[in-house]
Amino acid sequence: MKKLILITTLIALLVVVASSPYWFGVEAERIYQEQLSSLESAGDITVLDNRFNRGWLSSSALTTLSVADFEGKIVAEHTIEHGPIPVSDPSKHLLSLRPLQALIRSRLSVLDSAGANLSSGSLLTEVNIDATTRTQVNIPRTDVQLDPFTHFAGGPVSGHVDFEPVAAAWSGVLNFSEASWRKGKSRVETGPAVLDFHTYAGSTGLALGDSTFTFDSVEVRFVGSEHPVVVGGLTIHSSAEEQEQGVSYLINGRVETAGFDDIRVQPGSWKLSAGRLDLGSLTRLNGVDVDSALPLNDLIGLVTKQSAQFGAALDMSTNSGPLTGRATFSLDGGDGSANMLVLIGGLIGKVELDMPGPVVERAVGAALLQDPDGLTAHPAWDSLTPQQQGEAVNIAVAATVQSWIDNNFLTRQGPNYRFQASISKGAIRLNNKPVDLLSLFR
Repeated sequence: MKKLILITTLIALLVVVASSPYWFGVEAERIYQEQLSSLESAGDITVLDNRFNRGWLSSSALTTLSVADFEGKIVAEHTIEHGPIPVSDPSKHLLSLRPLQALIRSRLSVLDSAGANLSSGSLLTEVNIDATTRTQVNIPRTDVQLDPFTHFAGGPVSGHVDFEPVAAAWSGVLNFSEASWRKGKSRVETGPAVLDFHTYAGSTGLALGDSTFTFDSVEVRFVGSEHPVVVGGLTIHSSAEEQEQGVSYLINGRVETAGFDDIRVQPGSWKLSAGRLDLGSLTRLNGVDVDSALPLNDLIGLVTKQSAQFGAALDMSTNSGPLTGRATFSLDGGDGSANMLVLIGGLIGKVELDMPGPVVERAVGAALLQDPDGLTAHPAWDSLTPQQQGEAVNIAVAATVQSWIDNNFLTRQGPNYRFQASISKGAIRLNNKPVDLLSLFR
């Protein structure tokens, strides 16, 4: 009898051991599908093709994704080793006493619209017993000519990304090396950067959370400009939170140093906020296809149903004086009404911006040089010497700024400029003077 019990126990144990990899494979597929569903619910990613071939000890998967505003696609090829002890390195998991549900080795390929490979990388994902995952990211340097005028080079990228299936939450830290983006004669170059993020699904599946992007340096060179905009120590923090039936967004930015031509900033910060956005309207808008027409009712309901509030702040210390700005807007009532008179009547807000003269003049000059139909389009522009081009820009800047002053768009405060605007109960004032809205359409 004892032998029979022992034999039965051994057979049962062998069945469990033999069948456990297949069971872990079933769980690995479930977790994999949950990850795809969580990614797709964010709204910017669409699963074009998803194939999962489950085996006994290992499985394979092939997934094709599209990303909003990118004409190509991303192809992910996965080799999935089932737990509890992955067969490729059993001693590591036996000795560490860390059994896994699965070990996933992935190869990513970014393809353009013609199917050419723009970039490749590898991922190593450990699926833990509790179904959480950690993915090690390793993307080598990318050097791509996107079209005859556009070139991108950057990388490598390394770090990790964690997934928590219960909360549909993603978090991680990614490290970026130097990168450059060129389009025609314009150029953007960034130094080493770090992205630290945490995102999760809200009550309606809307992606919420926060992230911090830190750049050692950023350099931007515009068309026709001898001097680039150089920024050191740039930090951008963003957050999104759900509050009852509303959603609030906040973006904070800070630079340690910045410079353009003879303008110097040290330090500077800014803030943008949007609060009490209607959760239902925002969720529906998030699900609208990027090529579809936006539903007007949801756009209006987004700001009216919860009486949305908006704000902005700017604080810069420059060598020409302080550059400061404040803006607040709120909607009093509306209750989802699409009547523009009701909306304008319920809008309350004001904007105040104080700017050093040299900052305004450099900004206007840079904008004029970017206008494809402006100064640089003149047939004789390329024949001018750099000094003559500079004089032409100065004349155009002076004329532009003076026209703004003549039309009460700016006021002069000694060597500085000020812009003020307000709206309340449909009445608009610009630099303390009432504005006739009908005159804007004449």
